[in-house]
Amino acid sequence: MGSLSVDDQVYGSDGKPQRILGKSIPKMAEIYEVEFNDGEKVRCDGGHRWFVKTGDGQRSSFRVLTTEQMFLRENGHKVRYLRSGKLEISDEPIYGRPNKRMHLPRTPAVQMDEKEFTVHPYVLGLWLGDGHSSQAIITASNEDILHTRSMVESFGYVTTDQSTPCTFGIRDLKTRLRDLGVLGNKHIPDEYLLGSIEQRMDLIRGLMDSDGNVSKAGQCFFSQKDEKIIRSFRKILWSLGIKNTLSVTEYVESFGKRYYGPYYKVSFYKHGVATIPRKLSRTIDPDTSSNGKLIINSIKKLGYSEMVQCISVSNEDELFLTGENLFAGMNTKSEFASYLFPAWMLGKKPDIKIIQATHTADLAKSFGAKVKDLIDTDEIYKEIFPDVSLKKDEKAAGKWKTSSRGEYYAVGVGGALAGRGADLCVIDDPVSEQSVITTNDKAMFQACYDWYLTGPRQRLQPGAALVVVMTRWSKLDLCGRILDKAREDGELHEWEVIELPAILESGNPLWPGYWSLRELDKLKKELPVSRWSAQYMQQPVSQASSIIKRDWWKPWPHDHPPKCEYVIQSWDTAFTAKEAADPSACVELGVFYMDAPNGNKQANIIVLDAFQKRMEFPELKEEAWARYKLKEPDTVLIEGRSSGVPLIQELRMRGLPIQEFSGSVRGNDKTARVNSISDLFSSGVVWYPEGKKFADEIITQFEDFPVGVHDDLVDATTQALIRFRMGGFLPLDTDYEDEEDYEPVIANYY
Repeated sequence: MGSLSVDDQVYGSDGKPQRILGKSIPKMAEIYEVEFNDGEKVRCDGGHRWFVKTGDGQRSSFRVLTTEQMFLRENGHKVRYLRSGKLEISDEPIYGRPNKRMHLPRTPAVQMDEKEFTVHPYVLGLWLGDGHSSQAIITASNEDILHTRSMVESFGYVTTDQSTPCTFGIRDLKTRLRDLGVLGNKHIPDEYLLGSIEQRMDLIRGLMDSDGNVSKAGQCFFSQKDEKIIRSFRKILWSLGIKNTLSVTEYVESFGKRYYGPYYKVSFYKHGVATIPRKLSRTIDPDTSSNGKLIINSIKKLGYSEMVQCISVSNEDELFLTGENLFAGMNTKSEFASYLFPAWMLGKKPDIKIIQATHTADLAKSFGAKVKDLIDTDEIYKEIFPDVSLKKDEKAAGKWKTSSRGEYYAVGVGGALAGRGADLCVIDDPVSEQSVITTNDKAMFQACYDWYLTGPRQRLQPGAALVVVMTRWSKLDLCGRILDKAREDGELHEWEVIELPAILESGNPLWPGYWSLRELDKLKKELPVSRWSAQYMQQPVSQASSIIKRDWWKPWPHDHPPKCEYVIQSWDTAFTAKEAADPSACVELGVFYMDAPNGNKQANIIVLDAFQKRMEFPELKEEAWARYKLKEPDTVLIEGRSSGVPLIQELRMRGLPIQEFSGSVRGNDKTARVNSISDLFSSGVVWYPEGKKFADEIITQFEDFPVGVHDDLVDATTQALIRFRMGGFLPLDTDYEDEEDYEPVIANYY
C-alpha cells in the first residue's frame, strides 16, 4: 500500500481498473498473517476489513469482518449475527462444534487491453513447455504433433519438418525468441502477464498443451522444474479468476523420466484451458464446492507491529483485488467522512461533542477506534494538533473523551442515544448496500427515518452541524425524507446539498480525468436504468410516488413486434440544447389487436422505439426527417409549443403527415395528462419489448414521474396515447357506453 499513490490504479471486484482516490495516514499496528487454501499468505493489521461468507447454507451471506474479529472467530470465540445485522462476539471462548471456515467472494478475470506481442502467446507457451531452449523447434508426442503443428500454423507461422517425426521447426521464430530475451533463458516475460483475457488464455493453452494434463475428473495439472515459470503461470491463472494450488515434491518419475526436486505442480479447474482434444474434452469449470473457493485456512498474530496504510478507491461495492492471488479486499470509501473528518474536527475544536453513526454498531465502533488511535498514537497528528489528547480513563473504541472535555460516541442505526448531545453528528451510509439489494422496502427506510427523528435530530445542540453521507438508493431514503420535510416546512435553506452525479446536466462527465463520457455511457448501457440512476446519477426512482407503476407494463416476449394497424411517431421537443433544458424525445407506438376472453378483438399498444437527445433546432429538424424516412409511421405527432411550432411547419413543407398535439387535457398540466391515460396501463393493454434499453428508460421515467428530473419520454408517450384514445383506437371496458352502437373506425387521421 505504501508504494501506491493517488490516481494509481488497482482492479475492482468487477475486474475493471479503478483509480485510487485517497490514502489514509500511515500508522503503527499489530500485524496478522492470513493464509488461504491456495497456499498464499497476506499480512495486514487487525482493523483491515474483509468481505467474507461464514457458511454454505442458504441463509448465510457475505458480511464485513475485521481481521481481529476473524482471528477471534477462528480461535473458538462465539460469533453470532443478530437480526438487526449487529455482529456479536463473546469475550470467552466456547467449545463444541467449531466455526465453519470463511471464504471470500469469487473474483472475475481482470480486464486488460490487447497487446502487440513479438511471439503469439499460444506459440510462446508451447515452446516454453516443449521447445528446444536454444532453437525454434517443438517436440510433441505422435498423437499430438499434428494438432499442435496445425495450431501453430493457424496463427500465421510457417512450420518445417525436422530429422525426427516427433519434432517440427517454426520459421523466423528463433529471431523473435532472441528479441524477447527467452532464447537460452526460458521464462514468461512480464508483458505476457498483462495481455487481454484471450491472450492470457492462449498462453495458458500453449503451456497446458505442452506440459499439462487433465484427469478424468476434470482437474488440470501443470508441472515444471522451473520455479520462475510456475510462479508466472500461477499469476496468470489468478489474473483470470482461476483459483489454484501448488504442490512441491523432491522426486518424481513421469513418462520414463526421473526428476530430482524440487518439482512443482499446479492444480486447478477451468474449462477450455487446452486445445488438444483429449485434454480439452476433460476440462470443466470449478463447481460450488471448495475446489472453486478461496478459503481462509488460518489467521495468526505475528507478534510485531509495522506501519500500515489504507486506500480509498472508486469501486461502488467497496471491493478491490489485492495480494498475489487477487482476492477481494475492502475499499476504505468512508475514510474521509468517518475517520479523517472527525479527527480533523477534534483537532480544530478539542471540546467538540461528536456522534458518529452508520448502519451497524460494530462498523461505527471500528471508525471510533481508528479516530482514537490516530489522536492517541500518530506522531504526525500530534505534530499538527499538539493540544489534543485523550482522557486517560475513557478510551473504549466507540466511547471516549478528550482531555478538553470533547466527546466521541459511535452508534449503529437503531441504537440508543438517550442522554447524548452533539455539536457534530456524522451519519455515514445509514443503510448498507446489501440491505438495499436484498430488502429495499418502505419499512426499512421508514425505520431509518424514525430512528433519525427520535435519535440524532433530537441530540443536536444549538449551532450543531449534521452531515449525512450516502448513496441515494430511493426517494424514501434518509436524504430524501429529510429534504422533503425541510421543503414542506420552508427550511430547505438550512441544508447545503452537495450532489455529485457522474454526468452533469451539461452532458459532460463530473470528473473527465477519471471517468470519460465514453466509459460512463458504456457503463450506463450495461446497468439497469434504476441502478444507474440511483448509484451514479443520484436520482433514485420511487415506485411509491408513481402514477404509472412499473408492474403495469406488459412485457412482449417475442423477438419481433406484432403487426401494427396504425403507428404514431410522437415528439416532445425542447427549445434549445442548453444545459437546463430537457432533451428532445421521440417515442414510436403502434396499435395491434388480440383476441379478448369475450371473443372480441381487443386493441393493445406496444412501444416500438424511442430516442432522446439534446439538440439545437437544425439538428432536431434533420433527426425528425431521418427517423420518419427510416420508419415511415402513419402519423408524426408534435406538440405545438417551443421548437415544436417551427418543426411542424418545416416537416409539413416536406410533405410529412404531421399532426399538431394541443394538449386538450387541462391545458399543459402534465400530471393530469398522465392520469388521463393511467387506465390504459392498469387495464394491461400497454406492452414493451422485453430486454430493450429504450423501453427500460421509458418505464423508469414513468415510474419516477412526477418527481423525476426529466419527463421528456413521458410527455412523448402520453400525448401519443391520448391521440390513440381520441381517435377511437383504444376503447376500454371502463369507458361509458353510448346509447347507440359504436364501432371504432380504423383510418388515417391527418
